[in-house]
Amino acid sequence: MKKIKYYLNKYLTIASIITLIGAIIKIIMIYYLQIITDQIAINKLIESNIFIFITLILINALSVSLSSLFNDYYIETINQKIKNTIMDKIISSKPNKMNQYSPGDIISRLNNDIKKVTNLLYQIASIITKPIIFICAFTYMCFISPKLSIISIVLIPITFLIVTVLKKPLQKYSKEEMEIKSEINFSYKELTDGFFIMKTFNIMDNLLHNFNQLLDTLYLRQQKILKRKVIINPFFYIARVIPVILIPIYGGILVINKEISLGQLLAFTSLISYVTLPIEAIFNFIIEVDEVKPAINRLDELYLLESEIYDTTINKNKENQIQTTNQPIITITHLSYSYDHQNTILENINLSLRQNELLAIVGESGCGKSTLINILCGFLPYDQGSVEIAGNILKETSTINIRKLISYIPQNSKLYPTTIYENIHYGNMNATKEDIIKASKKAGAHDFIMSLENKYETEIVEGGRNLSGGQLQRIAIARALLKPAPILILDEPTASLDLESEQIIYDTINEIAQDKTIILITHKLKSIINFDCIAFMKDKKIKEYGTHLELMKQKKEYYQLFEKGGVTHD
Repeated sequence: MKKIKYYLNKYLTIASIITLIGAIIKIIMIYYLQIITDQIAINKLIESNIFIFITLILINALSVSLSSLFNDYYIETINQKIKNTIMDKIISSKPNKMNQYSPGDIISRLNNDIKKVTNLLYQIASIITKPIIFICAFTYMCFISPKLSIISIVLIPITFLIVTVLKKPLQKYSKEEMEIKSEINFSYKELTDGFFIMKTFNIMDNLLHNFNQLLDTLYLRQQKILKRKVIINPFFYIARVIPVILIPIYGGILVINKEISLGQLLAFTSLISYVTLPIEAIFNFIIEVDEVKPAINRLDELYLLESEIYDTTINKNKENQIQTTNQPIITITHLSYSYDHQNTILENINLSLRQNELLAIVGESGCGKSTLINILCGFLPYDQGSVEIAGNILKETSTINIRKLISYIPQNSKLYPTTIYENIHYGNMNATKEDIIKASKKAGAHDFIMSLENKYETEIVEGGRNLSGGQLQRIAIARALLKPAPILILDEPTASLDLESEQIIYDTINEIAQDKTIILITHKLKSIINFDCIAFMKDKKIKEYGTHLELMKQKKEYYQLFEKGGVTHD
């Protein structure tokens, strides 16, 4: 925020000075217009005044151009700084906090809301100088004719007070409009991301109906705003027209009575806008602030997102240490987790895993397997108990350093719209090309990559549409294997693979088990019979724990599932 404040203060200072200089130039132009008009009226025009007047016009034109260029540059700079700051907060926030916001909502806030805020900033610089301009212009008007000044200053505030009252409901409609736009942005994403599902189940009409309902709701809100503006606009028109009509009429009478000159009347009518516009601008600014408040609040929500622990001195000397083989690398004691402290997902989980051991976690969907993994990776905060990784208490240690110890492959891995090489390289930015090829071979990805026209330089399009699901998963596995982490966690890594690719992955797991601690979530019990330990989960707890042979001897639920075919159900 310091950088934003620096640019904002700098912008407001320079923009205010430029605006003030521009206004002073215009008032001086009006003064010379008065002199020239009076000289023409008595046929005594001084040519030097014409030259000064033309020079002022050229200076004013240059001033307007530079002011516009400066405003555009700084407003865009501030826009980018706000986006960078908000994105930094989003990236550093706790994953469970970010789950509260849909992608469409985030996009709407980063685009629409920031634009509203920066547009308001554009007005602030002008507003700062308005009182000075008003005082200068009104003083000049009073010098010309106190009578005309009193008439002009009485008419304006009454109209603007009425407009202020009428515009109040716009704040409510503006907030509703922004919320609906967020939902529409989310619907855009849902329609495009789920395009093939939509076609498969023939639900185009349903989704389109829902989308059209949102558009209709937005249309009705915008119509309410429009109707309100239709009511308000005539008052704005009256505010501008009444002084323009009455003042020249009364001023003409004063000219006839020789109380003021024709040049003074022309100068006075030119100065009216320098009195009315500041008042109008201030009233509009107050209303605009009310309309932008929802946008500011929505951005403030993102800025105040709770950040993860990134820097701490607790266990500082242990964060990158790996325990000896005889000591646990992962220890979970009496762990419990509930969603919003209401719905219990995990209950009294106890687990100990030594370095280079293979642990399989099995159980039907909803038993808490993925939640346990999310806690280990620091994505979810646990309620009770203790989690230690390589001697570091999870709650007290930097999440960045904890994640250095863990390489995680979710069931549906995210790949970025760049080359295959870059996607794998993200696993370890210090890795060489040879390291990347080695990891790809271990993941069973190298052969298919080399069969592509551009090989490792093949661009992955957004959503990975130019590769199969199995190919995408093998690239993700290669990326995970490239990361020099002692712990490897895999959540159904073979779900999208054919039998041959699946066997390659399990062979890879057995190969790398020599120097990694591996945790595997799977539904295929027959693939884990050689694992060091198996945790069978049910009803939010670890019901059975031991080797395959130990669990089979117990002849409980694991035994029954294995005998039925060795596959748990989603």
